[in-house]
Amino acid sequence: MCLYCNQRFQETTAAQRHMESKGHTKMGYEGEFLLEYEDFYDFTSANESDAAAEKDPNDEAYDLDGTGYEMTLPSGAVIGHRELSRFYKQSLRPVKDVALVSRVVGHYKALGWKSDEQGMGYARNMLNQLNRAKKDQYKKRLSLGMQTNKIKMEHYRRAYGF
Repeated sequence: MCLYCNQRFQETTAAQRHMESKGHTKMGYEGEFLLEYEDFYDFTSANESDAAAEKDPNDEAYDLDGTGYEMTLPSGAVIGHRELSRFYKQSLRPVKDVALVSRVVGHYKALGWKSDEQGMGYARNMLNQLNRAKKDQYKKRLSLGMQTNKIKMEHYRRAYGF
């Protein structure tokens, strides 16, 4: 017998196949099904959480920001939307070592990067030049490889025209 829809079957394997194919691998928990489980489960905490969930989120106890992605609770905690979870999971460590920062900036200057006086346009141009150089290098290697293959294929003979 299916636990979710109470459909009866001749064999247990048929019931298992039905439950897996229909997604009935759970127990019915709405309406009259709750009465069947009343002897085995305590539903008082579920009823209390339902009453708490019915609370209106537009109530003045909750403060929703203008974007709709963050809500401030009465305790002062800020909760965010699940779409932003990748940002909330980040743990950014502040850099306190001034010598390390100056050393990294020195390395960047040695590579030809300039300060942000010229804006992000300069960085974008540098990135485009690097990408173009990589693409040109790839094309040259590809053409050289093709030419080498043609030269070294002395054993090749066409399969037609005997």
